[in-house]
Amino acid sequence: MNLPLKDIKPNVVIIDWQWYMFLVFITAIFIFLIFLGYKLYSNRKKDYKKALIKKLTNLPFEDAKKTAYEFTTLGRMFVNEENEKLFEEIEKELEKYKYRPQVPPLDKEIKEKIEKFIRTLK
Repeated sequence: MNLPLKDIKPNVVIIDWQWYMFLVFITAIFIFLIFLGYKLYSNRKKDYKKALIKKLTNLPFEDAKKTAYEFTTLGRMFVNEENEKLFEEIEKELEKYKYRPQVPPLDKEIKEKIEKFIRTLK
């Protein structure tokens, strides 16, 4: 019973591509989610500013006190170097319509300045 021994061959290296494909798939999904989040966030900022501009254009000029408060809070968000002087001027003129129980109606000049400020935003 002397059978000759056959030599054992070394293990064959099998490349497992599943792990690499999984990493590529996860990376692609991650990059897509970042891109999608960026697009949604940038659109939200534009829509937010559009909504604020719409609120400014629909100010209730009949109610002077409410107009004064809303314009100063909303208008302050749009102040830049170009319209800073105009905003400060309007804000000073609107002081007489704030902090009082009874206020007179808005002057025509102030209405025109507010409308001018809103036109510069568009």
